[in-house]
Amino acid sequence: MRILQTIFFILCFVVLFTACRKEMSVENGSTEVRGLLVKAVGITGSDTLTTIYTYDNKSRLETETSDGKFGNEPLHFYRRYTRDFTTRITQITEQLSKSGVDYDTTRTYVHYSDPVALEYDYTISVDPNSGFTTIDSTVYSFTGGQLDTTATFTTIPGSGITSALSEMNHFVYNSEGNVASRDLYLSVSLQGGFLLHSASFQYTYNGDPDYLWYTANAAQNYLLVGLPNLSNKNVSRLEKTDQTGNDQNLSITTTLNIGADNKADSGVVTEKPLNRVTRYTFYYQ
Repeated sequence: MRILQTIFFILCFVVLFTACRKEMSVENGSTEVRGLLVKAVGITGSDTLTTIYTYDNKSRLETETSDGKFGNEPLHFYRRYTRDFTTRITQITEQLSKSGVDYDTTRTYVHYSDPVALEYDYTISVDPNSGFTTIDSTVYSFTGGQLDTTATFTTIPGSGITSALSEMNHFVYNSEGNVASRDLYLSVSLQGGFLLHSASFQYTYNGDPDYLWYTANAAQNYLLVGLPNLSNKNVSRLEKTDQTGNDQNLSITTTLNIGADNKADSGVVTEKPLNRVTRYTFYYQ
């Protein structure tokens, strides 16, 4: 699970903040929509990473597959969303291959306490981890439709580690209902350790539209891209501040070139202090 979380964090930086696909609202996803993003190509130095998006017959994101090289390493990443009759996401399947190593498939199951509500109360992620199964159970706290906190408890059967608190997130929002800041807390040790304030994240938005998470529901958006945002504004700047003294601070800026139909034709992501620049081209139906 940690491997997939790491690669998801990387893809958030260099793919997700610039991919402007539009998904229908979960409340009215009954009409086929044209002009959806089907491919994003990112070039970082000599590395090229191509992501293909597919949709179901109601124009909702179903799969995304990334292939190519990132950080000078061969990479394949696959994610699939399964939904119920109300269009809510009920399962997320992820698989990673990196530098020729195939990691086990991770499945995340989403539990809803209400038969039709879009907010969930917990998820369970199961990672076979080459025979050393890791089970992450995450509890979600919503207030007025906004995700306030998440708390993850980890169990590794046969290891003596049972429901150990391993991670917490706390979100603060701006007036538009988008995340303004996030504080991340990680466990020092799963063997009865305590949580350490690991990092703080600051999000800045501009006037460009970003339909990546535009499902009209913050809870479903969090499952899609890891940010429980309400309005479709592009994250123009992301700043990570290390709180441990053991890691470096990061700053990621995104510039989109908006073309026809108010969609991004291309974009540039710049990472500091790595001085890494990724240039994107987007292709639509």
